[in-house]
Amino acid sequence: MTQRISNPKSFPANKIPAEIAVEVLILLETFPRIGNRTALLWGTVDLQNYLNTLIVDERGGREGFPHPVAEAILRIHGEHYKIASGIESRNEMHFE
Repeated sequence: MTQRISNPKSFPANKIPAEIAVEVLILLETFPRIGNRTALLWGTVDLQNYLNTLIVDERGGREGFPHPVAEAILRIHGEHYKIASGIESRNEMHFE
C-alpha cells in the first residue's frame, strides 16, 4: 500500500534535497496529489517519467499550471534529473 502524505509539514524531508524543499512544498500546498506523488517517487525513474508527463502536454487542450507551480515542477525535474542521470549511468535506472 502506498503511503499518502496529507500534511505538507509531514513530507519526507530526509529524501528531498534541501535545494528544492520549497518547490515540493509549493506542490503540496497547491496540488497535493502531485506533491504527494513527487515526494513518494523521489529517487525513482517513475518520478522522472511522471514529471515529464506534467511538463509535456500530450493530450492537448490543457491550460497549464500557474507560473509558480510550473517553475517548481521544472526545478524539481532538473534536480531529480541530476540524480537520475547518475543512477542511470550505473545501470540502476532506465528511462522510457
